[in-house]
Amino acid sequence: TCGSNITTSQQQLILESGAKELILAYDRENPIKDGSEENFLKIKAYEEKLLKQVQPLANVMNISIVFDYEGVLEPKMSPIDKGQETLEYLLKRKIKIDCIEQQLKGKRK
Repeated sequence: TCGSNITTSQQQLILESGAKELILAYDRENPIKDGSEENFLKIKAYEEKLLKQVQPLANVMNISIVFDYEGVLEPKMSPIDKGQETLEYLLKRKIKIDCIEQQLKGKRK
């Protein structure tokens, strides 16, 4: 997508492709989960940003996002930059959009 934004044109291309599943695996921009209130707020804002972008697609296909909450990647590294093994590790931990939405609605405090 050339960054962590999905344009309307890109959304249309995804819809026209007939894809049943979309997995977003952007460069690491989110902070690691360390229990601090500051990082929690940054993570929540990043998740909300991504959710807002994919909302038009969420009723049509399954959507998951790869987050590196553990700090496996350096900031700005893509999940494939450290090789296939790291990519597969992170893919196993991908989070479905509906799970993120539930967390943001108050289940995560």
